[in-house]
Amino acid sequence: MVELQPSKLIVAGSSPVSRSTFSSLFNPLYFRLLFYRLQLSIPLFFSPFLPEVCLDGLYCNETVSQERRGIRMNVTEKYFDLSGKVAMVTGASKGLGRVFARTLAEGGASLIIIGRDQERLQKVSEEIEGLGRECVWYSVDITDEKSMETMVKSAVEKMGRIDILVNNAAAPRINIPLEDTTLEQWNYVMDNNVTGTFICTRQVGKQMIRQKKGKIINIASMAGYIMNKGTHVGSYDCSKHTMVAFTRALAVEWAPYNILVNALAPGYFLTDPNREFFEKEGEFYKRVVEMTPLRRVGNPEELASPILFLASDSNTFMTGSVLMVDGGYTLY
Repeated sequence: MVELQPSKLIVAGSSPVSRSTFSSLFNPLYFRLLFYRLQLSIPLFFSPFLPEVCLDGLYCNETVSQERRGIRMNVTEKYFDLSGKVAMVTGASKGLGRVFARTLAEGGASLIIIGRDQERLQKVSEEIEGLGRECVWYSVDITDEKSMETMVKSAVEKMGRIDILVNNAAAPRINIPLEDTTLEQWNYVMDNNVTGTFICTRQVGKQMIRQKKGKIINIASMAGYIMNKGTHVGSYDCSKHTMVAFTRALAVEWAPYNILVNALAPGYFLTDPNREFFEKEGEFYKRVVEMTPLRRVGNPEELASPILFLASDSNTFMTGSVLMVDGGYTLY
């Protein structure tokens, strides 16, 4: 049984100590607790002159008080600041990848962005540099092993290290019946969503192993857990289920190197592909909204805080987990 050290814990409301603790009114703790409750009832302008009371009834010293105020003031800086970190985001030229890259840059990280559209990559790079962050970009196919090996080597030479990898690049759903799916269509999705992620992770992982530290975030999907009603089961669903399994397996294998591997599983968001699909399939969109407890689809910007949590020091003990952000869709 773990024994708490209550002298280090601050009471922030009514005392959690049970009434059975005070078996006698003559117990000194009773009077200390009484004084604490009296303190709460005195107008706020007197509170700066009163001592703070800790869980064990003892008065907190000035150091503890300052630490508490410091935690409140600096929690964002302490846990979410990415200054000095280098992040790599695949599929960063548009959509969620662009959101992830900008979010990490706003958090203080330098960026390595990867995609296929050179013009869009250049634009995203300029946006990141406009935030005062260093950014390099590479137009490369993540399924090309030799190209990825060369790219990662170049990126490390320029940036010095890679602390965060966001495996975002992926092929969209090919929404046709499985019996009509060609091998070429199957391989296209699986190669981009699974094999490409494996190649990128392996190359970057070698650097993280040398560093003895890293964060890997795989962009999975709620489709890695459910079969989306109204869509055809195919390579996309299989690829996202594989991403979940890959996340868990790698989390165990690379834990000795202090590399945390987690996944983010979005539900329906208004990305460009989804927007186009919803405009064509109005009835499907209505059904999605009806099946989502929050009665709407997500805005891509709403994935900014989850990605920042997984990438930053706010997460130091979670690995092999999948963070579902779906408006409650998978609850039904």
